[in-house]
Amino acid sequence: MSLHVLFRHTDMPELTLSGSALSDAGFGSDSLFHISQHSDEIIISLLAPETDLANLIHEIENKPEQGIDNVRENGELYIAGDWLTDSQLIEQPINVEITTGKIILKPKQ
Repeated sequence: MSLHVLFRHTDMPELTLSGSALSDAGFGSDSLFHISQHSDEIIISLLAPETDLANLIHEIENKPEQGIDNVRENGELYIAGDWLTDSQLIEQPINVEITTGKIILKPKQ
């Protein structure tokens, strides 16, 4: 099981995750996921196939700390910008915890 983490500290910080650990946890190409941003972490959860997307979009449309995205066709999970800066994840090493259907990004302690 491998995980590749690429973090670019540019004007717009970028985090790209790739490797077999993602697909082993269910994050395959084009998988939809929900992002939940907190003051010191980001939680990324897979959406179940039966999820009512219209209802979920309606629920989170006025919540800037939440979003929906998908794993890229090449299997990479990409997050950039405010998701990282607002969660205090750009000025320190990041701990990536992966379990089935969930990824938690938080500062290493």
